Amino acid sequence: MLELDATTRSRLVDLRRLLRDGQARAQDRTHSGQLLAIVLLDAACEHAVGLALAHRNASPGRNAEASLTQLENLEKGRWEARGRKGVIELRKQRNNAMHHGIGSKADDVGRWARDTEAFIGSTVAHVFEIEIADVAVADSVRDDEVRRLLRTAESAVDAEDYAEAKYWAVDAFEAARRLWTGQRPKPGVPWYDHREANLPEGVRVDLERLRDQAEVQPFATDFGEYLWLKDQHRKYQREAPVPVDDALRALSFATEWILRWEAHVARRIDREAEWRDQQEPPASGKPDAAPSVVSISVAPDADAARFDPAMVRITAQLQDLPAEQRETWRQLAGNGVSDRISGFGSRGVICDPAGRLSFLIPLGSEGTEVLVDRIIDGVAEATVRWREHCAIEREVAVEAAAILAACQEALQAWIGPSRRLRQIELVPGRRDVVRISYNKILDSNEAHWTRRLLEDGYGAGPGINRIDVGDNWADLPLPEPAIDASAILAEVMMKLDQADDRRARIQSELDHFALKLSTELSGRLGAANDPPPK
Repeated sequence: MLELDATTRSRLVDLRRLLRDGQARAQDRTHSGQLLAIVLLDAACEHAVGLALAHRNASPGRNAEASLTQLENLEKGRWEARGRKGVIELRKQRNNAMHHGIGSKADDVGRWARDTEAFIGSTVAHVFEIEIADVAVADSVRDDEVRRLLRTAESAVDAEDYAEAKYWAVDAFEAARRLWTGQRPKPGVPWYDHREANLPEGVRVDLERLRDQAEVQPFATDFGEYLWLKDQHRKYQREAPVPVDDALRALSFATEWILRWEAHVARRIDREAEWRDQQEPPASGKPDAAPSVVSISVAPDADAARFDPAMVRITAQLQDLPAEQRETWRQLAGNGVSDRISGFGSRGVICDPAGRLSFLIPLGSEGTEVLVDRIIDGVAEATVRWREHCAIEREVAVEAAAILAACQEALQAWIGPSRRLRQIELVPGRRDVVRISYNKILDSNEAHWTRRLLEDGYGAGPGINRIDVGDNWADLPLPEPAIDASAILAEVMMKLDQADDRRARIQSELDHFALKLSTELSGRLGAANDPPPK
């Protein structure tokens, strides 16, 4: 197998996405759906030939037919395009569809969709030495968890397990949507109001629908597809088998929505935050210099004369702010100075990223000659408290790393691609919560049972109220030293294994009993239906 570079793999991902979109449209029996399917499928074939020629360092022909002939001449005797006859028919029909709006029979479009898949599959396998099924559209998704869920859905389609493909596609969409909920612009869409409890039920339902639409629609090319998916999708509540067109339709919607969401988030840059991050306070250049005051300026605040009392702004420029935990130091500096100048009626003490500590005091304040000393004392106290804070943080980090290592060692038997757990880590940005990630989405019973087992392991220990279980994760706050977190987690995993074994045993007994009973009843029914002897 060739080792593909990132650019080539990205182009193959685009090719497979185009092929899948065409296959999904081929299931649409409307006139417009069939026309779009013809155009997309033909575009996928033309794109595959173009990629193959570029990979062979050959220029494309003057049209699609010439390019295909050129590729066949290059690979003469080594490659035979599968589905070629259907691809040629599709090319001819594409001109009628695009330029004259003339469609074809749905059965013909379905056949061309199969020929297109065979043609592209044989082309990619020969030229790039990789199966088209191994080119996952999900690989272009940046978020690890969403990519894993979408990749599982694609694998289920390749394995022709269409029910699981649809379920995993919806799980991927819902995981991405939860992330978007936390990323969307504030104050949210639309915000919640406690007064809604007094509204008629119909109005409340309409408001929930509005919020649902406002959250999903920005990245949905067709909001009707979301309504279809929401209306008919529910796990384990549908007895009829899921057809391939439903699976592809769900996967297509989820993939498009996720890619549009990630593209939006990647391009949405907070310029103010970016500017703040680039700000650096002055430095004296002295090694290990403590933070100090460089200068102080006084100026009336903007529109100060409009307010009563009128205020003036005092700004102290600081230097040599610490690099470690700098934001914490700035907060401590603001608090320290605020405590010392509160007698002046000061307001809004804050230290910005550039090391400017500023506040307001009323016009005509007396005793201001001590302000400089108060500011210097507040900065010095902030430095002392910051050092104490950093020392504690380092101790906590060491303790957390030790607990995490113990938990990872205790759960090693359950971690792996084919096992119960995917990984165990500290919650990002936290040192007081261990998160275990599962390899599958937990149903409501599994989530409830996991939470109960964790709570039982904690007993009445502090932090029990912060135990949380999500779709495919569980958070366990780091307990007091007297409680062994690794032992709790290992015991929970063993009990879950025991419960699975018990369910598997009971299911086996049920299957055996059902088979035995069916044989017995069938025999009795056959004997009862036998004609009586003459």
